Amino acid sequence: HGEWEFLENTNGAVGPVELVQDSLHQLPPMLREELVRNFSDSATGLVQAPLDLPHVRHGLLSSQASAVRQQAYRAVHSCQPNREVLDQLLLLRLEYAKALGGESYARCLLGNAMSKSPENVLKFLDDVQQCVSSKASAEATDALAAKHLAEGDAGGGLDCADRLVYSAGSAVPGAHNYLTVQNCLNGIELVVSKLYGIKFEDATDRARSEIWAPGVRKLLLRDQKSDNLVGTIFVDLDSRPGKGVGAAHYTIAAARRLTTPSQAQLPSVALVCSFAQPTQGSVPLLS
Repeated sequence: HGEWEFLENTNGAVGPVELVQDSLHQLPPMLREELVRNFSDSATGLVQAPLDLPHVRHGLLSSQASAVRQQAYRAVHSCQPNREVLDQLLLLRLEYAKALGGESYARCLLGNAMSKSPENVLKFLDDVQQCVSSKASAEATDALAAKHLAEGDAGGGLDCADRLVYSAGSAVPGAHNYLTVQNCLNGIELVVSKLYGIKFEDATDRARSEIWAPGVRKLLLRDQKSDNLVGTIFVDLDSRPGKGVGAAHYTIAAARRLTTPSQAQLPSVALVCSFAQPTQGSVPLLS
């Protein structure tokens, strides 16, 4: 119950953000005109920018205007009601772990996972941090220099809201044109193939009764050598009315042994995002 309450709070929390109309001058002209025309109050000079619209959210989060960008970021990533829900979830998860005879929820959760223990997870994260720290520091230095060049010293240090504007990827002109949905899925399949010997098979056309919205795809994961089915992924990437604005990963069915070691329930998961839908005739991009 607590997990669903957390998600409902998160989805419901993303309402409009109140902006001063004069602060919108650095937005793209079409977006600025839309906000002023449809969501402004001429008497107060305020704009109620709807963050549940993906193109508005992306436009504000990637704005060159620091104040607008930070207001939008905090509105998207803040949800006060969830503080109490998170406390309750932590206590319930500990109670659940104790009832199963475990030391902690993390240890119970990871016991049958590939990582096996919290210690292995922390070691993996430490190893990754050591491998990427010098590169990350260099990128942070470049991003801060780019911010100061664009906003002056008054822009201050790097903020979480600066990532979309000043990260290394955002500095490559036209890079997003290569991030088509299919290219990204192909890239994921390549990594999974190299690491685990697993290939993807698109089964969407044979699974119409399982698809809950237009654009959802069903991918079967098969062992490259034996062709045996090892799991299923439902990919739901497009935004639509009433859908949450973040990205999430949901377990539909967990992997587990059944009556005998040779029998198993195969894992099934859903990858859910909220990318802007492409205009008619254009290639869908992850933007």
